[in-house]
Amino acid sequence: MVRLDGSLRRFQNVKQARAAYEAAIAEKRDDGFIDAPDVIDDLDARLVYADELQLKGDPLGELIAVQHALAHQRATMLPTQQRRLERRIHALLEDHHDALFGPLAPYARRPSRSTPARPALEITWRSGFADEIRIQRVPKIALHDLYAQLRKLPLMRFTTKLVVGSPTLPSPYLEQGSYRQLLNTIANDGAPAHLRTLVLGDIPLSQRVSLDIGDLRPVVAHCHALEDLELKRGMGILGPLTSERLRRLVFDNIAEPLRDLTRSTLPALTELSVLNGYGNVLLGLLAKSPLLEQLQALTLRRCHLQDPDLEIIRADSARFQHLARLDLRDNMFTRDAVRRARMKLPRLKA
Repeated sequence: MVRLDGSLRRFQNVKQARAAYEAAIAEKRDDGFIDAPDVIDDLDARLVYADELQLKGDPLGELIAVQHALAHQRATMLPTQQRRLERRIHALLEDHHDALFGPLAPYARRPSRSTPARPALEITWRSGFADEIRIQRVPKIALHDLYAQLRKLPLMRFTTKLVVGSPTLPSPYLEQGSYRQLLNTIANDGAPAHLRTLVLGDIPLSQRVSLDIGDLRPVVAHCHALEDLELKRGMGILGPLTSERLRRLVFDNIAEPLRDLTRSTLPALTELSVLNGYGNVLLGLLAKSPLLEQLQALTLRRCHLQDPDLEIIRADSARFQHLARLDLRDNMFTRDAVRRARMKLPRLKA
């Protein structure tokens, strides 16, 4: 549902709701209205928002004000003043834990407790906002159900970073895990409007998980503010991707040759990194792709590249000259091949 002109309207899906919302915004701009300051980046607007919440009796308003004061006035405070504000923050998060987390309160750790030992969600608060949220699978609640309930909480309204951990419970054995239902839920229910960073596969190496990421394309298309995407392990449908704002893309321990990546429509992309993967197929396609021309940094580390792959770069060095950073370290190049390549590309790291 979306509130338009003072009334709630129901839509069949996120796409229809967003289209109606953007049409209403465009109409207001045509009538001479201007955009209000964004409370994410505008500190003054954030304090105004905090005052509004405090007038309504919402404890989040005081949390914004106190954390903002501690973060931005710490240098001018006495140690006793700092400790007083830190104690007040602790008390606010403790006293209003149930109100902040709603039905998910049992799955989040209170400031005064060490349980649950494995929380389903962890919050990094910045100036009163749940700026970064990490979620993972725990008993009694699946990962996609956790996200669906989290999405309804007011605290997620201004989240800018979402980190997704394991979709399976800890086990000494190799477990089969999947993000398919989670990604479908994100695509269907929508992501926070200010979500700029998404990290998938944040799983400790000690936890053995064979991860099926699922179809990444709808999520990237529906996260309209997304600027930074990082995949830390797994395999799935990882391209072609479409995003107007995505500028940084990292693949780490991805068991895919990434053949479809070079067909992506990513006009803002300037940084591409592939770590611990298979880079020879991607490198050959990238050398012929328009995507290379817009990159400022390219990293292919521990990607099983050999001298013939480096020769592709050296022979077509003009296509790579514009890169401010070209990092090919920890591959299987001979010293002689690296020396010849550096004659054409002095900024090469290999």
